[in-house]
Amino acid sequence: MMLCSEIPGDSVNNNRPNANDLHQILFDAGKQSALIHTVPVDGFSWIERNIKGRLAGEKKTFDGYFMQHLEESLQVMEQNHFSDSDKTLITDLMKKARKALNIENAVLVHGDFDETHIFHLNGQYTGIIDFGEIRGNNRLFDLALFVAFNPKDFKYLVKGYNEIYPLSSDDLYNTELMALFYLVHKFAKKVDTPKKDFWLELVNKQLNRIKSYPAI
Repeated sequence: MMLCSEIPGDSVNNNRPNANDLHQILFDAGKQSALIHTVPVDGFSWIERNIKGRLAGEKKTFDGYFMQHLEESLQVMEQNHFSDSDKTLITDLMKKARKALNIENAVLVHGDFDETHIFHLNGQYTGIIDFGEIRGNNRLFDLALFVAFNPKDFKYLVKGYNEIYPLSSDDLYNTELMALFYLVHKFAKKVDTPKKDFWLELVNKQLNRIKSYPAI
């Protein structure tokens, strides 16, 4: 059962607070996000809505979720606007991500986590909205979505997250890998739509972030 009530205010995306307030809002959102990730889920991917009494994902294992559409997504990469070296790099990074992100037990994630869903009222954090895409996954999934869409503000979210669940340097690098995995999949789904260029740009930006990352 999902209980819904009104959260006052507006998103930090629609109504941008001053820098100091924004940093505190994202800090608070990071803490709350980490608390959400303490809820266990039996399995990965979309929550099975017809199962009562427990949260269960469609896939029994992380690998089953990760590999479900990866081959076809990489095939789309081969046919589109990437250099040969970037195609090879993306494939190699997905192999690395498959190993690094593989966990036995899933947790609940928001599933669509970015600044459009973080609310504030007059510069005071009021909550996170829109849990319509909850799923079982690695806890880094929500962080990956945030860094994919809001990389400049990511460090403020992480400060709050670390208050509840400290993230290692490996966690942060693996978050970047998860972000690339997500964006590659989205680009493959949108390649024949007017949104193609939007997702292509995000893939390239994320790939460049990883190229410049100390762990690469």
